[in-house]
Amino acid sequence: MKHSEIQRLLPEIFRRTIVPGTPLSALLEVMELLHERASRAIGRWDELLDPLLTDDDWVPFLGRWLDQERFFEAGRATDHCDGGVMQSNRLGRLRELAAVGAQIAQWRGTARGLLLVLETVTGLPGQFTIDEQVRGSGSDVLPFHICVRAPASALSDRSLLDRIIQQEKPAYVTYTLEFNGLPTPR
Repeated sequence: MKHSEIQRLLPEIFRRTIVPGTPLSALLEVMELLHERASRAIGRWDELLDPLLTDDDWVPFLGRWLDQERFFEAGRATDHCDGGVMQSNRLGRLRELAAVGAQIAQWRGTARGLLLVLETVTGLPGQFTIDEQVRGSGSDVLPFHICVRAPASALSDRSLLDRIIQQEKPAYVTYTLEFNGLPTPR
């Protein structure tokens, strides 16, 4: 907000007394400086809210705003991961995750939503599958049980994948996470 814009907001009696070099004029200059950073931010608001265009330091803020820190370890939302695939490009992955935040919210609790989160977080699209017709030892379908199959390249992110599955599956559903056909019961 400029000096002249602030001046217009003052009562007429104050505006008449504004003369360069007076304390009131100096105060208006200070007010202009204090508003400068906020004015610049408002001027690029659309860019700040776009996870693909915003500054690197805003990306974790957007992730927290979209409740995506729940996928990561407590206190490590700015580190974004445990290691492995996610570690290699964590800021880029978090940008992508924030970009699909509305879709994640829309499809939460479904197989489609779970796949979207897994693929986005790891950067491995099309490499995860979910089997909703898991057969038990008696060849009967296990009720309310899914099997998530992940690529071997995501094995180093196992604890991250477990957290994501726990958060995105319905509460009553149990799951098995497999890498290269080796089951890990949960």
